[in-house]
Amino acid sequence: MSRASTTDFGDAAIGMWDGWSRARASIPANDPWLDQFDADLKDRRDQPILDLGCGIGADTRWLLERGYGVLSADYSREALRSVDEHLPGSKTAWVDMRRPLPSKGDVDNPC
Repeated sequence: MSRASTTDFGDAAIGMWDGWSRARASIPANDPWLDQFDADLKDRRDQPILDLGCGIGADTRWLLERGYGVLSADYSREALRSVDEHLPGSKTAWVDMRRPLPSKGDVDNPC
């Protein structure tokens, strides 16, 4: 894929995901699909969890309510604003998954 087409795709994707997130910007619904992993996660409460592609934060909410430390990362700044607004105690980071993920020292880049 050429650089120009990657940029064009990125611009279109940003617009699409920002619009999706704006339309759903509210307290995220509880997403019970993670219930099946609850027993496996309990022994790891002291380890942070990366919610990559967090959207408006349904999985982040589930994790926060159970006492996990979460870094919510997404390509949509609108989604991250919604997480910041509706999920107190959350940490957010803007991430472009077409590029290498940030290293440990770079993870705290809030939206």
